[in-house]
Amino acid sequence: MCAFIYLRRYMLSEKQNMIRAFPYTNYDALICDGAIRSGKTSIMTVAFVDWAMKNFNGYNFGLCGKTFSTCNRNIVQPYINLRYAQKRYDIQFRRTENRLIISKGNVVNHFYLYGGRDASSYQLIQGITMAGIFFDEVALMPKSFVDQGCARCSVEGSRYWFNCNPDKPDHWFYQEWILGKEEKNALYLHFLLEDNPSLSEHIIARYKSMYSGVFYQRYILGMWVRAEGVIFTQFANNPKRWILDAVPRGIRYLTFGIDFGVNHSNTVFICCGIMDKGNGVVVLEEFMRDSTGVAPDGIETDFVDFAKKCIKKYQWIYRDTEIKPTYCWTDQPETLTHGIHAAVKRAGIPIGVTVAKKENINTRIYAKQRMLNQDKWHVMKWCEMTIFSTQNQVWDDSKPNKDVRLDNEPKVNDVADAEEYAWEKFIDNMGVRGVPA
Repeated sequence: MCAFIYLRRYMLSEKQNMIRAFPYTNYDALICDGAIRSGKTSIMTVAFVDWAMKNFNGYNFGLCGKTFSTCNRNIVQPYINLRYAQKRYDIQFRRTENRLIISKGNVVNHFYLYGGRDASSYQLIQGITMAGIFFDEVALMPKSFVDQGCARCSVEGSRYWFNCNPDKPDHWFYQEWILGKEEKNALYLHFLLEDNPSLSEHIIARYKSMYSGVFYQRYILGMWVRAEGVIFTQFANNPKRWILDAVPRGIRYLTFGIDFGVNHSNTVFICCGIMDKGNGVVVLEEFMRDSTGVAPDGIETDFVDFAKKCIKKYQWIYRDTEIKPTYCWTDQPETLTHGIHAAVKRAGIPIGVTVAKKENINTRIYAKQRMLNQDKWHVMKWCEMTIFSTQNQVWDDSKPNKDVRLDNEPKVNDVADAEEYAWEKFIDNMGVRGVPA
């Protein structure tokens, strides 16, 4: 069937060679799902191009990611830098045209890049005729975009190539393509970390230690499961592991997060210590007040007092090393943010005040999961609200079709938001950004 090849100096696994063998089968589609980092995308890209170049000449093909940039980063750049591809083909990447032109002798084919970001993305792919299409991370794309891409493949012998990490069991792709694989005449391959021979046992163990709860089930076991129950189960079951009696050395910055009590009447302040070299977060201090009927200048005064107390307590706690106060990130509205900024400036407190970036909530949840599992998140024992909040955050069972944090308890959610605002700016620096979008 197909010969074994070498990529990055590692022999392919059995399932990776099944990807290579797919063009020699009678299936119309290939579906690869399962664990992250299990070796799906790189081998699928190689097999997809080889299949196209062997069976077609002068045709168009689609390479699809969630966005153009992710398609370029996850598919195009790894492929064009692969020695196997460089030796086998002449490759031109016309970035401004979002197109790869790949040739070998008299055979020339065109591979167009697409981004399936939202419901309107299907318009990008209309009108073209293709001989094949590859959807990388198809579970992140809207059904309308995928349907349109498949409809473009009207050339005799055309095929569909899909890969993804699992999501919810009622996700449209799972229901229509994976459960309906026989009807779709699709070859279905389920991958685990062990199916990627380029990963050492140490790296596999490290990946497994980075996840817990629903994220472990999805991204390590490759299961299509619903988010249910307590979010941070590891903390809820054993909080002592992350609760500190003494402030650790290594904190470099003081940061603040504010969640204003617009809807639930409580305003929360959180002070965090950001560790040097991206080594994590320590929740140092917290404050909550009932802000019902309180004028904005009352909240401003409270925050000035809170910030002064935190800076006085922590700025020189090491004596030989300064912990530098940096920023305060706040919830909306901007009018209250401007008031806090003016009050801080009048008080001579050396921090900037700005509206929080407000990353997607699940991105923040995922980041905290990774920090907990890597011992990059800790909380001081006197921060009882933060401890309570982390123990009691749960998924919303009333919204089974979405991964949504239940928002019905101010002492849980307002504290969670303020805490996350204080460190979300450092997600990338700490290396804890991940799969949820």
